Amino acid sequence: MLSLDFAEIAIIDMIATARI
Repeated sequence: MLSLDFAEIAIIDMIATARI
């Protein structure tokens, strides 16, 4: 479960950076 959370955070961070 922790792994999933970490993966989700990484994906969100990638999208946030791409948005900027």
